[in-house]
Amino acid sequence: MTRVIKLTELKECRDKDWLGRYSSHEDYDEVISDDTDVYLPDGTLVLVFRKTAIESLVDISTERYDYWRWVSLDSGSVNRGDAAGTEIVDNCENRLTKGQVSFFSAAKRGAHDSSSEKDIQSILNEDTRWALWHYSPKWVKEDGLVDVEAVEELERRFKDKTLSTKERKKAGEDLTVERGKWFSNWVTKHFLPASDRAAEAKRAEKRYFGSQSWNTCASNVVGALDRQAIIPWARLTSTTQKNWEGFTGEAPFFREVDALFKEHMPENHKFLYDRFQEVKDPRFNLFDTAFTTVTINNNFRTAYHRDKMNCKGGIAVLSAITQGTYEGFGLIFPQMRLAFDIRQGDFLCGDNQGYIHGQMPMENASPDAESIWFVFYSKERLRFVDDLDCELCRRDFRSYASKNHTDKGNGKPSWGGIWPNMWTSPE
Repeated sequence: MTRVIKLTELKECRDKDWLGRYSSHEDYDEVISDDTDVYLPDGTLVLVFRKTAIESLVDISTERYDYWRWVSLDSGSVNRGDAAGTEIVDNCENRLTKGQVSFFSAAKRGAHDSSSEKDIQSILNEDTRWALWHYSPKWVKEDGLVDVEAVEELERRFKDKTLSTKERKKAGEDLTVERGKWFSNWVTKHFLPASDRAAEAKRAEKRYFGSQSWNTCASNVVGALDRQAIIPWARLTSTTQKNWEGFTGEAPFFREVDALFKEHMPENHKFLYDRFQEVKDPRFNLFDTAFTTVTINNNFRTAYHRDKMNCKGGIAVLSAITQGTYEGFGLIFPQMRLAFDIRQGDFLCGDNQGYIHGQMPMENASPDAESIWFVFYSKERLRFVDDLDCELCRRDFRSYASKNHTDKGNGKPSWGGIWPNMWTSPE
């Protein structure tokens, strides 16, 4: 028998207070582990939970389990945003601090035209947390802002694969400190003596700032991805292409999930299915389902987040395959004060975009404990891209441009061939 929960109110959870932080046991009133439908105060069906509903996962073969384990670990992610936690704790060997990023922002406006070295250091000390931004080790070495010999020796040690985990951690810490001296050296040698400090700050930011990244996590994607700023073409993910046979062999699983979605939320399914019949290439439509893409997580405890990049008005489906034993690791919706114990073959369908969600910690886990989660969703912008062959032409043009249109670039050897308005340019 299916339990029905009719919510009478939703807890106020402001994004700035919740997104990126990890859950606690105080965030929910109960953990649901039986078939349940959840309705919002206005009567809208918002979540559907069914135990062991996905038969193709309940009795998954060893071969298929190993395929999904491989998928989940094939390519770790540094771009999961809030889900990976907003307190940055890894890949810090060439990160800027939040204080340094704030300094550059103010200095470009002329706010530090009369600041002394002591004033600047005082500002930096106000926020020493790691930022998303990385600086370029190559350019700080080339410009003599670090002891090159000392840094390169530490770089060699950090890359030494024979080091123990403890030794590598220490090598990373030492490298972080030695490389990090570049900033104070730049302030002393270039910023303070500059006749136009704002211009110098702009120059340095352009030269030294690199990419952004969040915490690393075991999270990967199969299916299609839309155009992005640094990869401006739609595509099938690299993991999808590496084992095409394994991916296409999972089509019955994808269709079973889609059929359950249609059964339990028919109006939502019709909205998405009809919407994604418009894609220009059937490979962008997950085997004629309402979905385009699946994220696969391996023992990745997500911090509170919203699935912001999904189709507007869309619905996500979650499930899992597991081994070993553990407690916790359920999915919490703090606005509803509910948590769901998602285990092998379970089916959770609902609005992951409109409502904040995140996971409990995994507790009392056996040495072999593993929880591989699936998140099915639809990428809105795939409706507006060209077919796959045409999209790959964009990839090829970017590669061509990086070698033949360097006059459009930023002057760095690492320039990737992308410039503003390139897709409407005569080139």
